[in-house]
Amino acid sequence: MNEHAAHVVCSLVKERRFVRILEIGGGTGGTTSFVLPALSMIKGLGFSYVFTDISVQLLNKSKKRFESYGGCMEFVKFD
Repeated sequence: MNEHAAHVVCSLVKERRFVRILEIGGGTGGTTSFVLPALSMIKGLGFSYVFTDISVQLLNKSKKRFESYGGCMEFVKFD
């Protein structure tokens, strides 16, 4: 399902120059780990990605996990 989610997201944004993505309930980052690399492979696409979860602990773990994506990622507690 994560591969399918990445494919769907990429097919929706491939004709754009910049997209903003909001993931609600990112949890452990399972889907994110498929979507981010797929987005990164689309030439000419810039993106910002807001990763949310209700757990600060999961947010901190995910922040470390996806630190290589740097400035395009934001981690926010879902309230």
